[in-house]
Amino acid sequence: MCHRQLQFLIFVLSSLLLAVPLLSQAVDRYGCTHRTGRPAIVSINSSAYNGTTRFSVELNLVNISYCHAEFHGVGGMYFYVRLSSSLSKRLSVFSIGPEFGSAPLALVTTDNQTDYRAFATPSNKFYVKLFTRALSSSFSYYPDSIVLDVELVKTGACPAGWLYRDGLCYGAAHPNNSRATFTNAAVGCRYVRANLALGFVSSTADVLGLASTTTWPTGQDTWVGVADTSKGVFFLDSDSFYYGSSSSITFKGSSTYTCFGGNCRCVYFSAGSFYRNYCAQMLRYLCSSRPGGDAKFYNLSTLDKSLGIGDASFTFNYYWIIGLAVAAALTGIGFGIRYLWYRRAVANSRSGAPVAANYAMTADGAAQPVAPAPANSHCTAPPGSYPTQPAGSYGLGAYSPGIGANEPGAVSMEPKPPAYNRMPSDPPPAYDKA
Repeated sequence: MCHRQLQFLIFVLSSLLLAVPLLSQAVDRYGCTHRTGRPAIVSINSSAYNGTTRFSVELNLVNISYCHAEFHGVGGMYFYVRLSSSLSKRLSVFSIGPEFGSAPLALVTTDNQTDYRAFATPSNKFYVKLFTRALSSSFSYYPDSIVLDVELVKTGACPAGWLYRDGLCYGAAHPNNSRATFTNAAVGCRYVRANLALGFVSSTADVLGLASTTTWPTGQDTWVGVADTSKGVFFLDSDSFYYGSSSSITFKGSSTYTCFGGNCRCVYFSAGSFYRNYCAQMLRYLCSSRPGGDAKFYNLSTLDKSLGIGDASFTFNYYWIIGLAVAAALTGIGFGIRYLWYRRAVANSRSGAPVAANYAMTADGAAQPVAPAPANSHCTAPPGSYPTQPAGSYGLGAYSPGIGANEPGAVSMEPKPPAYNRMPSDPPPAYDKA
């Protein structure tokens, strides 16, 4: 079983790489409409372009705020749209939807265009629009454009570059197979109406024979639709996944590696083996779908729900929130108690009620009341309690030779104390003259 699924994946990804040159061959190019209202509908049929159903569309912004176009194909077909170029302006937005006036299937900006570069429509219609969020006075400073590679696909077939085996189409959402986190990879597959690769364990003998002529590219770590849970390893649609003789999958390079800093339950394929990894790791990814697209999409949350497993990240965050709430409540109660004691002490001091500060402990351990200080005690200090200056230290009272004690201009040699309770506005004290 292990050898078969390994060879199957080798064949799938190798087939994708061989198909990349075919995806760049667009036959004709359409422009877009700049006027308001519904754009002119372009009809596409399977007999156009010498029997092919590939064409390109260019949306551009030059001194305008938006550019849009709408395409209709024949019945029994759907559109597969790939981005052939990238947005260059931060304020530009690319939108794709089933038809004019409907909710968009996806919005692409410079922030996410490396993750999401391919889209599949649920019917034979699609509407695209390129617009800017810049102010009308700044349109000339934000010119931008984007080119789309569009394919009209039969409902019972796989898109170009995808491989059909055992009732499923396998392929990369976009030829360059850009890297993404596990969650974003699942979203990228969903945009083309597919899931991260499922069901590849049941590969048949003819696939094994074809796979023997191909090799897996070196160093291509690739997300698949498999995850580890507390109940074992499963495909995201909750089908069991067994690798070798064990239902557990280790980390690459070590069976005892411990995951730090995040969720490490996501499974990827590398160099002939399957490993667990940090789900936020940026890796290439492989998609699978039924011909014409899937109607149901899976991720880690749907897997846990189907298995009756709680979301560990939600539980962790829940306990963090509860802990912070309890800590905040206890802190508030502590401050509240301190404030009540403060108000009580203030009230007691104003009413004359005994407080702890008015008692003293005696030698036998009994609390005895302390006599309150007399009113205006600071004004009844006994004489001599104030500092005095030594004789001769006053500037005006210093002894001056040549002036007798009874002569005019002589001052008393006796030091004088400062006046009690002298206010700053009072005149300075006068010194007695002899």
